[in-house]
Amino acid sequence: MSGKRQKIKGAAQKLDRVLELPAGALSGGAHIEINSNREAVIDGCRGIIDYSEESVRINVGNGSVTFSGKDLMIKTLTDKEAVIAGCISAVEFDC
Repeated sequence: MSGKRQKIKGAAQKLDRVLELPAGALSGGAHIEINSNREAVIDGCRGIIDYSEESVRINVGNGSVTFSGKDLMIKTLTDKEAVIAGCISAVEFDC
């Protein structure tokens, strides 16, 4: 990553903290909300990497996140958001 890009990312991270925004809100990170073990909303989704009833792996820009469980399905998919539904038993982050 170039020096200029690192400075911009660092400034965005500081601004996130000062404004008390969720981590990554301005620096391009994903925001993930999990409702019980039945649904996950991923804001900042950049695409689906892998998808089955037991596992959904999502590109979140600076890495990926994998949801594991049973009867998983992609309930909603837009250019910036995904909603995963089913019985979620694990969430794994890959940086």
